[in-house]
Amino acid sequence: MSRQTNTKERIISSAFLMYRKMLFKEVSLSDIARSSEITKTAIFRHFKNKAELFSTMNERFFEAFEILAKQIASENGKHTFAATYKSVDYVFEFDKEHPGYIDYYIQSLLCDEKMTARFAEILTLNKIPFSKENSFGSKKKWVHERILPLYIEITILNFWAEVTRALEKKEIMGGGETDFRTQIAKIIFEGLGKKKNPISPERRKELDSLCKVKFGKNEKSDRFFDAFLKVIQKNPGKIVTVEKITKELGVAKSSMYAFFSSKTDYMKNMLRQEIEFFAEVLQEKCAFAENIDEVIYVLLCGEVNYFSEHPQLISMHAFFTYHDMGTYDEVIDKSVFSFLSEALPADFSLGFGNAKGIFIKWISVLAISFLFMGKKHEFPPEWRDFFVSAVYEFIECGAKSCIK
Repeated sequence: MSRQTNTKERIISSAFLMYRKMLFKEVSLSDIARSSEITKTAIFRHFKNKAELFSTMNERFFEAFEILAKQIASENGKHTFAATYKSVDYVFEFDKEHPGYIDYYIQSLLCDEKMTARFAEILTLNKIPFSKENSFGSKKKWVHERILPLYIEITILNFWAEVTRALEKKEIMGGGETDFRTQIAKIIFEGLGKKKNPISPERRKELDSLCKVKFGKNEKSDRFFDAFLKVIQKNPGKIVTVEKITKELGVAKSSMYAFFSSKTDYMKNMLRQEIEFFAEVLQEKCAFAENIDEVIYVLLCGEVNYFSEHPQLISMHAFFTYHDMGTYDEVIDKSVFSFLSEALPADFSLGFGNAKGIFIKWISVLAISFLFMGKKHEFPPEWRDFFVSAVYEFIECGAKSCIK
């Protein structure tokens, strides 16, 4: 490889890694140059401008993604433990071979409709189910072709993110990464190991009623919070600036600094305020659960219902989840984690880190991901209850429950 080619490849690799290291702001050429240990001017020897660099990145990503899609497609529909493990393995190996690509993938799905369309095209060509508007059909078929693939994808990505963080922080991981891949595959295929749905139809109706009680209004919400949500919705995937927020509010920048010390302080306060209220609501509802199975059901059903009533918060959740603002764990620990710690078995383990916290977060990611997809594809409201029922069965009994 020539020196020029080597430099070009280093620039592209560094650009992808920016999505892992600088999630809360736009990636700039200066950032990429610094990471590549070259000057910004040197980048222009290989790319005309930023647009050309990112166009090249798109092509590189989709070349790699198509290979991954073909690998996963070879296992699609088998619903065996071996096939499930291979799918998990493919994703983890993909990340090792192409660091930063999965972070790029997640952010692209959130903020770039053109990218989403190309993802759909590749998945369709490889006969991997992809939810499209008005593609509902029968409920039985929809479980196999829509909900199960989404459940598997979200679960793999959620646990992949946790393993990646553990490796970066040098946390001890039990039997190591290979063992953890096996555990992820077991969670997907076997769930919590139950043979059948552990909640009776009568009790399910009671819990459904509990979770559908109106949540009311968060009295702590104010015009700052509303303005923040509007700016996120108007600028998906982009930096939320003080200028944009104050313009939405119709006030001077100095007025905002009278309440908050910085933009980060402002953002974290908005997130903390909303999650504290939401967590209090969940805690109240979980108190009616009689065992861990009911706790899991109430968490899943409660979150789906809460965010369905507050659709604007889906954008906020996506923004903070993928822009690494770091307060979700702080708030969830203070509000509901102590209760859930008692509800989960004392020896509950996933192989590394805070297993109980990871499990709780997984439930939240499943609920939000479905609603985010539903918002994009305009799923009818009646599919909400059906989703909760199907995903709850996967969590308890695993994907194998789908095999008839």
